[in-house]
Amino acid sequence: MVSNFFCFIFLIGLQNYAIPGVTVEAVVGQNISLPCILEDDHDLKITIIEWTKNGATKLAVYSVVHGLHLHWPNVTVQIKRSSTSKTLGTYLYLHNVEKWDSGNYACTIASFPFGSDISVTSLILKKIVNYHIK
Repeated sequence: MVSNFFCFIFLIGLQNYAIPGVTVEAVVGQNISLPCILEDDHDLKITIIEWTKNGATKLAVYSVVHGLHLHWPNVTVQIKRSSTSKTLGTYLYLHNVEKWDSGNYACTIASFPFGSDISVTSLILKKIVNYHIK
């Protein structure tokens, strides 16, 4: 469930290619996806896409040459491609989220010749409040 598109954009090297960050709200037990997608009309040569949590924990790395490597057990990654098979980015999927999954998820896209761009998505886990009507 994606809500409130707050953009946290950190442009490091991909001139004119911003990857917007978002805030995602979820409840414990949900499966969620976090996007890291460039627009279809880009002319970049994406080499590596990396996902980390809270700036320290490496979750997944996708290399155009070497493929996908998952570093964390409860994540999967979907590679997003254009109709011409150009790599556009990835979705990070978190399965059966728990409270400790809250945090900031950074996606870094490295490309040639412009370098890297980072997008940060904040995941907020909410409690379900049950109201009893009498």
